[in-house]
Amino acid sequence: MKKAEYMETEFGFFVELENTVEGLVRIDSLGGDYYIYNRDLSAILGKNSKKMYMYGDTVMVEVIAANKETAQVDFKVVKEPDNNGQKKKEIKN
Repeated sequence: MKKAEYMETEFGFFVELENTVEGLVRIDSLGGDYYIYNRDLSAILGKNSKKMYMYGDTVMVEVIAANKETAQVDFKVVKEPDNNGQKKKEIKN
């Protein structure tokens, strides 16, 4: 249930590493486009580029901040999901 709540955020998306560390990729760290959250697709979409980040996508991330006092980890995407095929067809403006 908590993971579903996290995916409803409009300020970014949460990722979980193989070692179970979880953290946030903020929309403003994606750069190069204006990104919006699409509730119907449960995805973050680039307005011009049509790049899409959906629940279940695999991305490669790098840690940009960590705070042990608040137990928060911030990531940035260094390799985007490969969703140029069927998922892209679902994008509607």
